[in-house]
Amino acid sequence: MLSEAQIERYARHILLREVGGVGQERLLAAEVRIDGLSSVGIWAAHYLALAGVGRLVLVDPRPIPAGGLPPLLPAALAGSARDVSAVAALGAHNPDAKAVVGEPEPKRDGGTILKPAGANLSLVARAAGEASFVGWADAPPCARCIPSGGAAPEAAALAGSLAASRVLAFLLFGEVERGIARIESGREEALAPCPHR
Repeated sequence: MLSEAQIERYARHILLREVGGVGQERLLAAEVRIDGLSSVGIWAAHYLALAGVGRLVLVDPRPIPAGGLPPLLPAALAGSARDVSAVAALGAHNPDAKAVVGEPEPKRDGGTILKPAGANLSLVARAAGEASFVGWADAPPCARCIPSGGAAPEAAALAGSLAASRVLAFLLFGEVERGIARIESGREEALAPCPHR
């Protein structure tokens, strides 16, 4: 049952027929693991916390770069661990979103991987140049198929926003379509499966 403070906090979600109070309770009970807190992962964590996802497991012990990682990690935190700093920052944005630091898994090709509890697929999110790459896959495509690094801030924010919205859709409706999409200049195109595995 939602508290009065939660009803006020999530009023816009609750008014949506597709979400409502039941959907918001589902989000508050959900858990999402985020591996890779690049600029894309930070935006995804930010949006998921604001939406009221109840538990976020963050994994990325790398140091925060000199310029920080908007919107959560300012330049003043440069050198601190990304996951530890993001846990502290998210608590200030939404007291319902409990963020914790998770254990690292084996090395991957980079980017951000989001894994909702109970999902049999992972969501891959990356940005490179002006392009954003987002989609559900059994295994993340390699860096030859989806480059990483050197992303424009707008592309990173878009990739993080799309990743969060697709995870929220899974949490609310439980249906996902396999495949990675490339989004640039308002156009979306489906990418072929990675042939390098």
